[in-house]
Amino acid sequence: MRVYHLTSAMSLTFLDEDAKDLIFYNEDLKCKDRAELCQIHADWKSKCYEPKHVLRCNEEKVRPIRDYVDDQNPLVRAAAILALGALGELAVDHVDAVAKMLNSSQDVVREAAMRALGAFGELAVDHVGAVAEKLGPGNDVSERIAAMEALAAFGEVARPYVDVIKGIFVDSNKQPWGITKPGLLALGALGELTKERVDTIAEGLGSFRADLACEQMSVFGAFGELVKREHIKTIVQIMSGGRSNAGAAVKALGAFATIVQEEDVDVVVNTLKNTTNTELKKDAMNTLSAFGELARNHEEALEEIKKNIQDRDHRVQLTALQAFGKLTKDDDPSPSVLTTIFDLAANASRHIARRDNLFTVGEALRALGNFRKVPEGYEKPWDFVAEQLKNGDSYIREAATEVLGKFGKLAKEHVDKVAERLDDPSYSVRLAAIKALGNFGEHSLRHWRKVVAKLGQEQHNVWVYAREREKLGFAVGYALKKMLTFR
Repeated sequence: MRVYHLTSAMSLTFLDEDAKDLIFYNEDLKCKDRAELCQIHADWKSKCYEPKHVLRCNEEKVRPIRDYVDDQNPLVRAAAILALGALGELAVDHVDAVAKMLNSSQDVVREAAMRALGAFGELAVDHVGAVAEKLGPGNDVSERIAAMEALAAFGEVARPYVDVIKGIFVDSNKQPWGITKPGLLALGALGELTKERVDTIAEGLGSFRADLACEQMSVFGAFGELVKREHIKTIVQIMSGGRSNAGAAVKALGAFATIVQEEDVDVVVNTLKNTTNTELKKDAMNTLSAFGELARNHEEALEEIKKNIQDRDHRVQLTALQAFGKLTKDDDPSPSVLTTIFDLAANASRHIARRDNLFTVGEALRALGNFRKVPEGYEKPWDFVAEQLKNGDSYIREAATEVLGKFGKLAKEHVDKVAERLDDPSYSVRLAAIKALGNFGEHSLRHWRKVVAKLGQEQHNVWVYAREREKLGFAVGYALKKMLTFR
């Protein structure tokens, strides 16, 4: 791939017609955004939207995140480290700085460094050994889990350390439960899973703790060639046979979406058709949504889900909307279904006392996010959704913000409204706004400073859970990356 270092005196007409090169605007252009550049080079105006990827003076925008790595608050440092990992090649100059954090005195910082190095992948190959050292039993469980996840992300270059990972299964009874699943994932990523290990875990499907076996089996979804049909059939039976382990079975079946067969879909659809049990209905629809294309093409699956959108029980409605949203793409929706969803979403503009109804409204908004084409006579879904950004309930605002991001550039006229949600009273809405602005790509670049600033502003609000630090850090990094690289 060629990299052009452009100056303000250069013409851009030399670009190939398909313009698939990576372009870097250097200091001579003073980091002008693309719109300004097109004004400078009038002869390129017709090509302004053709390059596959363009990086614009990214270091001035990455550097503030790097500065947060030196913040006095370890929680801010952790989030900033994760953001650098999410930036990938845009933050390649800071890989070594992240690696140094493996020796931090703060466990949250060490864990963040491992996850970030895993996100860097091959860019951080020189630090694989340092990550592998964290696998030892003398380290905290959460650190060992982070190390295994990072090694799985490294792939082939981590193979010399596979025996260390295998060691956690020598006497699994003495190992903390939480370490088993990432260990299995790491072995799978490194090509070290065996049919014998899968069969051993599958034996637990017939026990009174089938839920644990199902959870472990779900790991093997990405390695379908190791899973026998009899295992899949057993999990289907668990899902359709009763409530005690159905939830875990649903997750396992979802993981096997690429290897299930039409007969499995038949069983789940029949379960949905014939049960009156609310929870079992929900489990069946969640399973069908996880099946993806197989369920979408099934003769009855989508129709059964549509019927449940109008169920009297709001919990069934909610799950049906979620499933329907996952199974529909850019297809033209039928007027009857679209009318139902619009009507449910419209409840957001009324006073609703019951919180559970608000959840249904939120999912109706999310379902609208799947439609790029609507029948004549309906307003554009993104305009309808944008009206809910200032709804009095945070759940509705979060759903609306998330959905506008899902529409992406179709809803670009609402970018500034979404950016206002960065100051929303609710953290979940603020997080949704960060992600949504990333999905708007270059159209939200003017808000990059506010997005990056969230790394330093959120430490007083959401630092109770480690996963929230991870969500925020990665969200900021991915958002900035999407703003700086575009199609």
